[in-house]
Amino acid sequence: MAIQLVTDQFSDNLDGTFRNGMVGNFKIVEQTLNELLTYQGNINKQLSTLTTNINTSVDGKLTKQDSDLVDKLKAQSQDLTERISHVIMGTDTDSIHAVLSKMLLDGELRGQRGDAGKDGRDGLDGESAYQIWLDAGNVGSKADYLASMKGKPGDKGPVGPAGKDGAMSSADVDKMVDSALSDVQVGGRNYLVGSSRIPVKYASHGYNLEVFSITNQDVLNALVGQTIMLQAMATAPSDDSIYLGMWYLDSNKNRSQINSVSGNTVVRSEMTDKLFSEFLVPDGIYTLQAVFTTGKSDSSGTVWHEQLELGSVAHDWSPAPEDKVTDNHDGSITVNGQQVDLTNVAAATSILKGKTLDIIGDSYVANNGKPVSETWHYKIANQHSMKYNNYGINGNGLITTKATGTPVVHRVSTMDSSADYIVVVGGKNDYNQQLAITDFKSGLVKLIQELVERFVGKKICFFTPWSIVESETMNIPLSQYSQAIEDVCGAYSIPCFNSAKRSGILAYNGAFQAKYFQTSNDSSHLNDAGHNLFVNPATKFLESL
Repeated sequence: MAIQLVTDQFSDNLDGTFRNGMVGNFKIVEQTLNELLTYQGNINKQLSTLTTNINTSVDGKLTKQDSDLVDKLKAQSQDLTERISHVIMGTDTDSIHAVLSKMLLDGELRGQRGDAGKDGRDGLDGESAYQIWLDAGNVGSKADYLASMKGKPGDKGPVGPAGKDGAMSSADVDKMVDSALSDVQVGGRNYLVGSSRIPVKYASHGYNLEVFSITNQDVLNALVGQTIMLQAMATAPSDDSIYLGMWYLDSNKNRSQINSVSGNTVVRSEMTDKLFSEFLVPDGIYTLQAVFTTGKSDSSGTVWHEQLELGSVAHDWSPAPEDKVTDNHDGSITVNGQQVDLTNVAAATSILKGKTLDIIGDSYVANNGKPVSETWHYKIANQHSMKYNNYGINGNGLITTKATGTPVVHRVSTMDSSADYIVVVGGKNDYNQQLAITDFKSGLVKLIQELVERFVGKKICFFTPWSIVESETMNIPLSQYSQAIEDVCGAYSIPCFNSAKRSGILAYNGAFQAKYFQTSNDSSHLNDAGHNLFVNPATKFLESL
């Protein structure tokens, strides 16, 4: 049954009603405590009996090794009995405090909120911060007080994140430009008077093809201690090489060679390439010489675009300022008495300029005993300052092994793998040997696969033989070999110039042969004029790749 005490019903006045309420509450508490004492006696009896039974049962059932546990259980039982007694008697203050605190939190012992009280009187004004500063023994004006409030500089904080780049000042730009210009190798002024824009063939005299001598003392003084670049284009003869070098004479006219710092100082047999090298000019020079030599004393070679300039960069060729240049008003100029054609200005901006050209095939490439420099492919390379590698063999076949030499299909590995343009010309000797068209096509497939493997991503193309339709005498006509080349190339996405259809070379016409072929009966080998006819269409085809 719940115990009902007087709480919220207390009178606000300390009168008889208030006293009666308090007395009634104490009587209820007294009665409840008496009942608790009675309950305690009963509980004590039951606990004593329970403890005895537990002790007896535990003593009888547990083994000797559990004696420590038994003692703990007995002690905890006794402690529990005493704790219950304390709670009942009101002497367990910790437990009573915990119960009363919870009752307060739950609002069980809180009365109703009273009316708000009246506002108290305003307090006295406090002293100002400035007065407190003066009371502390400081002397000075309010300005002095405010100044004293500034603290000492704090410790330097960590570096913040980088800010966004701001606009550069003019001074920054000038500094950047000056720094960049300080690293630029300035050149381009050609110190070789009388150099040639077009290829000139020279005969060697005691190994020397061409010698340029600089004797102007003011020029020599400007070059002493400087890095210089010597360069030229050269075509070596079939059985010799061309070399580039620098020499000097001292005041006693003793001649010494200047060692090359780096570059390409030699062009091998039948090759066209750029010679170039850096040299460091020594002190005490009386004459400086740029020399182009051969390996044999009775040889020859072609040299042009000779240039000597300051710095370590090989710039495009230009004549020396001392060279006399005359405009002929006909698309050409005269340099020191030598006429130079300027009509082919397109070569200067062509995609071919400065690239490497590999060409492989039969006498269409090797030129049947005539100079390679007369061929259309050599002329294209020369006009565009290309590195030119000629792998032609007279009488050679693309596929057949019955013609002269190892066929092209087995010579791909000998070619310069760094080339930018790879040109294959042939088929005439496969026709001469009447190689079966099926075998010819299967061989072409292998040849294309070899080329594609070696020249990944490079520009590969084929040129077929000329048309000889009216002089055809073989069972398998030449046109079928040309068509087979075009068909197989098409199947493998390799560009093909079918010369039998679109070259304009009429190898079947007697008058044309007499004028543009090496002999009037020749239907394969163009002469110098005939090669000139094919330069333009072949150039446009190569530029279209």
